[in-house]
Amino acid sequence: MNRLSEESSPYLLQHTDNPVHWYAWSEEAFEEAKKQDKPIFLSIGYSTCHWCHVMAHESFENSVVANLMNEAFINIKVDREERPDIDQLYMTVCQMMTGAGGWPLTIVMTPDKEPFFAGTYFPVNSSPHRIGMKDLIVSLSEAWNEKRGVVINETQKIVRSLQLVSKDSCEEVSKDVFDNAFHAFVSHYDKEYGGFSKAPKFPSSHQLDFLMAYYQSTGKEDAINMVTHTLDAMFLGGIYDQVGYGFHRYSTDQEWHLPHFEKMLYDQAQLIMTYSTAYHITKNKQYKDCVNQCVSYISERLLHSEGGGFSAEDADSEGEEGTFYIWKYSELERLLNKEEFDYVVKTFKITKEGNFIDEGSRKTIGENILNPEYSLVDDKLWESIRQRLKVEREKRVAPGLDDKILTDWNGLLIAGLAKAGQALNNDSYIQKAKDIVLFIEKYLEKNDKLYHRFREGKSGIEATMFDYHFYVYGLIELYQVSNNERYLKKALKYNEAAAKLFWDTDKKGYFISQSKDLLVKQKDSYDGAIPAGNAVGFFNDLKLSHITHDAERFVRAKEGIERVAGDMNRYPMGYTFWLKAYVDLNNGLPTLVITEDLTIDQQVEIDKFTGILIQYMNTPYLKTVLTTKGFKSINDQATFYYCHNFVCEKPTSDFDQIISLLESKHH
Repeated sequence: MNRLSEESSPYLLQHTDNPVHWYAWSEEAFEEAKKQDKPIFLSIGYSTCHWCHVMAHESFENSVVANLMNEAFINIKVDREERPDIDQLYMTVCQMMTGAGGWPLTIVMTPDKEPFFAGTYFPVNSSPHRIGMKDLIVSLSEAWNEKRGVVINETQKIVRSLQLVSKDSCEEVSKDVFDNAFHAFVSHYDKEYGGFSKAPKFPSSHQLDFLMAYYQSTGKEDAINMVTHTLDAMFLGGIYDQVGYGFHRYSTDQEWHLPHFEKMLYDQAQLIMTYSTAYHITKNKQYKDCVNQCVSYISERLLHSEGGGFSAEDADSEGEEGTFYIWKYSELERLLNKEEFDYVVKTFKITKEGNFIDEGSRKTIGENILNPEYSLVDDKLWESIRQRLKVEREKRVAPGLDDKILTDWNGLLIAGLAKAGQALNNDSYIQKAKDIVLFIEKYLEKNDKLYHRFREGKSGIEATMFDYHFYVYGLIELYQVSNNERYLKKALKYNEAAAKLFWDTDKKGYFISQSKDLLVKQKDSYDGAIPAGNAVGFFNDLKLSHITHDAERFVRAKEGIERVAGDMNRYPMGYTFWLKAYVDLNNGLPTLVITEDLTIDQQVEIDKFTGILIQYMNTPYLKTVLTTKGFKSINDQATFYYCHNFVCEKPTSDFDQIISLLESKHH
């Protein structure tokens, strides 16, 4: 065994039997590299990553490759989900050096953590188009031992480039940025299959969320039409598990048919919110069904008994990607009667040759992905077949479960469940969100600090900016649907903690972490598979400043977005979570404050009011039951303050009057 056996990360534990002498990221590893005068081979991945598995089986389990690695390097394994700050830093390096990135991420660097080589997956042997590990190790070892000056010169260039990347500039957000973002989506829109690229295609929930916010703000039908077409295509595509529910990570083709089969908690969380919002706007029952199915999948496969959400399910089982999810023609013929089989063949275009295309050979391999031709909402025959296929599928070897529980991803899940509970009028979803908060309170909050990871009874790893911001984001959403002030107080507490820990008072913006074991301190800005942490921090500062009428948070929000405004103006499609929040700022963030001292009869009125308020969800309301200095009750009755841009209308305790005011503002 190498040095990974005492780790908690499922990804690191997958490599404990490798003949590679792996270290975890530690000072011990770097000290050993200095002592032996060897470079570091850093491999970053995650437990449900298909190509990470491929490289592990081909190279890290290969004794010849392992011996070469052990001779040439000190080897370090990092779980990107446990250390997003390390991953962010060296992914930036990889993108700078190669123009691309991905996992497994391969970095070779000096004992002082200064990189001089970057890449992703490498096979064992070289081909005309890609160097193999055997040749790569020899080449890098020769460079280190014989051309040290060239190597050091390269590292200095990269470090200088990293420092330049970390520099911030302040600009004003363009008044045309919303329209420019919308027109960019129109120009990239796939009119045939939905989405905004050819292949691969990712769900990119925050892009769809922005377009819905844009539609609600402008009424432009093209915005909502692009969203609904894309949501329909994904829900009816191979990217969605039609039998067991839930979304796979992304589609490798343009048609949403052939997925990479891992299922990530953060995708389910964000897509629950997106489909919930779409259901609220369109009342399309298919979107409601999608939300219910995704929550069912999470509840069945990804929830700890006490409420926290596990990270992911693997793409692979039995050593192959997708084995758990695909079907042979003969297998379906055996399982189903003639009517059912004919139905499945027609509905899903099942063939003997198979519709599943091997990514390497680009040929069919006799297996089929269930990808329906049309909506199966309320189709009783399909539901009967689906349940039988699900039972049969459970007899197979299941994909591996990454059962670590991460604070940041669970923050996204809290937000998604809260929004789903509100849009679908389902209190059980709101309760699930509350249960996750209880889980985090029990296991991941200690002495007013957050921790990043919980697994098998152990909590650990100091929380990053992502943990604080995403958790606060979830708490804000939960507060708005529950009216329970304890969630607001907790959101305010950790929002302020995030500012103290990570806010750059000099150049503004939030640092990703305060870890002292990194080459440079980084901030993020670009929205990827999950929103930028700084974008969520902007959202939180903005929302909380309006809920509490706190000018300091509002200034921080403005400074946060001005830091990225230049890049956002030039490429708004990459900043859609920022823009979705900025829509609210641009609209003046209308806020309704309701004083707290209520009688039972008044609470009945509030419940009635809340029901009416939901009709106005297309406006960016915040509703609060908050006793704050300046918000007083009139004659001990529930009193309403309608505020806009920090200016409030005359307060009233007349329920009909506040409804009339709402109607006059938005009709």
